[in-house]
Amino acid sequence: MQDIHIVERGNMDNPNKKQRSENDGLDIISNLPEEFKENILGRLPTDEAVRTILLSSQWRTTWMSVQELLFVCPITHSVENEIEILKINSRFNNLVDTALLMHNGAIRKVTLSISEGSYYCLDQWMQILANNGIQDLCIENQLMDYKYTLPPSFYACHSLRYVHLNMCIFLQLPLAFSEFNALHTLYLNIIHVSEDHITSMASQANTVSKTFGCLSRIKELHIHGRFFKFFGDKFTSTCNGLEILHLTMEIRDKKEIAAVLRILKSSPMLKELIIKIHQYDYYLRNNNTDVWNSQPKISLKHLEFAELWNYDESESTYAIVKLLMSSAPVLTNIYTKGSSGEALNRLLEKLSQSEEAELASVNVVSSSLVLTRVI
Repeated sequence: MQDIHIVERGNMDNPNKKQRSENDGLDIISNLPEEFKENILGRLPTDEAVRTILLSSQWRTTWMSVQELLFVCPITHSVENEIEILKINSRFNNLVDTALLMHNGAIRKVTLSISEGSYYCLDQWMQILANNGIQDLCIENQLMDYKYTLPPSFYACHSLRYVHLNMCIFLQLPLAFSEFNALHTLYLNIIHVSEDHITSMASQANTVSKTFGCLSRIKELHIHGRFFKFFGDKFTSTCNGLEILHLTMEIRDKKEIAAVLRILKSSPMLKELIIKIHQYDYYLRNNNTDVWNSQPKISLKHLEFAELWNYDESESTYAIVKLLMSSAPVLTNIYTKGSSGEALNRLLEKLSQSEEAELASVNVVSSSLVLTRVI
């Protein structure tokens, strides 16, 4: 069966009219109000948006108004051909190059999800973003086995407000990130810094003072990894505005216990507290009750929510529960997740024998306890 084409008589008389008609349609789209075109570009995948701006100078003007950019490198884990991997990475790098070089306007937010094939491009990209006033930056490393080195041009992005970095190498950790006066959120995950640099940084009183000097203005703080190993005894700042604190600690380390107690003592407005015990501490239990008992009384009069993860049978973890019960008058529920059911049973036995712990109810959910206190 033959295809049937319906053609207007006018187009038959004038073959160029059809082309003009199509161009008129394109002109209608290009002549839309700027906010409409900006919305269209913002909703397109980045590669489609780049192709669009290459076709029309009007759309290139609109592109400079788009302030949030997302670049995700295709995952190549399942690609075995090395030449094909190189092509994929090259196409992605060219895409980012084109998108950034053709964007002369302000850029507020950029998310980069990259693989090893893009590491060498980061310095140039950071230079462009610094010139365009980048405020929110997230760099996700797709590879667990490789880390990228944060380029020097990163430190020129002085307008940054939010920074999220993972799986990267700091040749030198910026002292207190003092170059970033507008920074309010800093998230560093699985970063590599030489032990010599950390040790040197921790030994300099002025450096530590600058690093922690802003804590009085922080509302939420997460401390994990081996932070206390290097800075535990340096942490003397007052956290008057701190409302949310999540931390991981070693209960076998007296320095860490003392540091945690100092933070709690210096956080009078704390409302939410989550403490996670390093799991391998189960096999290296030191009671360290002298450290818990020797500290001045702590007042957590605003604490409303508390969780304790990886509770074991040591006296140190029990000391945390007792601390919460004695220092937080408005705290109703304490959520406790144990290393084993036996550990939680022992906790209940101790609490039932304690005159300080008045429990209204105990709810058991899997390997967790919800301790409801009498207020």
